[in-house]
Amino acid sequence: MPRRGQTANLNLKLPTSVVVKGNTSYSWNSQNAIVSDGHNLNLRNQNEMETSTKKAKTSGPILVCGGAGYIGSHTILCLLEQGYNVVVVDNLVNSSMASLDRVAELAGLNESDRKERLVFHNVDLCDRDALKGIFETHPTFSACIHFAGNS
Repeated sequence: MPRRGQTANLNLKLPTSVVVKGNTSYSWNSQNAIVSDGHNLNLRNQNEMETSTKKAKTSGPILVCGGAGYIGSHTILCLLEQGYNVVVVDNLVNSSMASLDRVAELAGLNESDRKERLVFHNVDLCDRDALKGIFETHPTFSACIHFAGNS
């Protein structure tokens, strides 16, 4: 059984950051990175990952559907810490704005940073006209992460 802070059989510390770009996800701690394309895992050192962090600061925002929920809010925090701007779409049926307020606090965003880096739209994904408005406001996303769901 792995201890807290370890991954089973790998003896790596749990990643402190996760970045998703297209079909590739990057997770890293201060020394190493685990890169997954959905099929393979590769271990890289931090120097090889610096390019990904620099790209995060120059690429378009990431759309996170269902971002005010538990998993979405944790993912958004990691994205903000890596320099990404995030656009959240959530209807708040199974979540709360309090989670995004806490994310902004943990990420150290002041009010003006929050307006630019953590944009929230209270929209149901089934509302086609509202989604069209979001895509008109933010015409380019570098990725979309979908956590939205309703039971």
